[in-house]
Amino acid sequence: MISRWTWIAAAIVIVVAVTIGVMRAHRAGGDASPAAPAVTVAVARPGSFAMRVDAQGRIGAPAGSTSDLSFGVSGTIESIDVKVGDRVTAGEPLARLDGTAFLLAVDQAQGDARSASANYGGGAVPTAALSSAQARARIAHDYLERLEQGGEAAQNARAAAVAGTSQADLKVEADRRALARVQTLFAGGIAAAKDVDAARSQLAADEADARALHAKTGTGADGADGVVAQARADYEQALADLRTAQAQVGNLAGQAQRANAALGQARADYAKTVLRAPSDGIVVSILKHPGESADVSSPVIEIGPGSAASTTLYVPAADAAGISIGDPVALRLLRSAGSADAKVSAVVPAVDPTTQETTVVVDGRPAGALPGDAVRATITVARLHGILVPAAAIVQDPQTGKTLVFVRRKGSDGFDAREVTVAGSDDDVADISRGLSNGDVVAAHGAYELLAPPGGQ
Repeated sequence: MISRWTWIAAAIVIVVAVTIGVMRAHRAGGDASPAAPAVTVAVARPGSFAMRVDAQGRIGAPAGSTSDLSFGVSGTIESIDVKVGDRVTAGEPLARLDGTAFLLAVDQAQGDARSASANYGGGAVPTAALSSAQARARIAHDYLERLEQGGEAAQNARAAAVAGTSQADLKVEADRRALARVQTLFAGGIAAAKDVDAARSQLAADEADARALHAKTGTGADGADGVVAQARADYEQALADLRTAQAQVGNLAGQAQRANAALGQARADYAKTVLRAPSDGIVVSILKHPGESADVSSPVIEIGPGSAASTTLYVPAADAAGISIGDPVALRLLRSAGSADAKVSAVVPAVDPTTQETTVVVDGRPAGALPGDAVRATITVARLHGILVPAAAIVQDPQTGKTLVFVRRKGSDGFDAREVTVAGSDDDVADISRGLSNGDVVAAHGAYELLAPPGGQ
């Protein structure tokens, strides 16, 4: 029979054994290392990385690059010769006004110009009149000078004047006798009434000439003085005629010039009844129609730049600084799957103060795109050469701010953090300019967990 103490001893042994087992199990649990995080790796390799700028925009030229065209004169629109979307070349007719009134103005101006040119005769007409007036003035001056100097020439001139007066009186007396004779014959039915009228008219004309000569010469000494006075008056009249001829030279020339200028203006106004394209371009909109009135302040047609394939992009100002003319661009339509490769043709050197964006013009557009279609674009601004790794391999240490990549230790499954310089990156790839070498094995997906592994070790 087993004693009571035997049972007590057996129970103590069992408790001690259980306690030792629990302590060993606890110790074993406390010494176990935490499970390593799941990490995939990649090999760093040299390569080329494209620096890209994302942008959005629309099909078409930048705002403000279109031109509103209007006629140079007022009138009624006769025809519109183009339609929206037409490509036009510089000088091509776009629209016309009713030109009837302008043609009439040209015809009138042509008539005035011909008349003025005939009067002027290229300068020959006023020059001839001036030469004639100058000759008359010289003759009158020489005659007056001879009379005033006296002598035989003056006496002869006075005698000739008196003789002329006598001859005029004799002619008047002969006319009177002829009239009396014709009147007698008319009374006898031999002469006609017209013969009487003719004789009477001749008498009246000769009497007028005689009175004029008597007024010039007078009689006796007074008659001689009258000849001189008349010569002086004739000279003054010749000088007045000369001044008039001299003025006519400039007047007729001015009239001809003004008439030709008016003709040129009339022709220019008629030419303005045709609205022409100032440069190559595309008809963007038609603002008026035939039958409507138009003037110089009324736009009729809107013309856009000649490049039908232009696209306008809006890029953040900070990104636009790296964009250059000729940079390749990948365009994608938002409303469809249309896409196209294009190139930057212009970078506007200004920033919109409201949006803080810069306008970039691209030469190209996706097939099937319409003016105003929204697009997205990727502009390749540079290509960098360096060590490429997955973008997920880049870790930013929140405590130090350093940029890190975890590199596997050679001959081990562990990783060491290494500080690197990233030259560029996108969603997939990072270009490392310093800190990595070709062939380094780096932690890719799961790299961030290596920054602070479980258990805080």
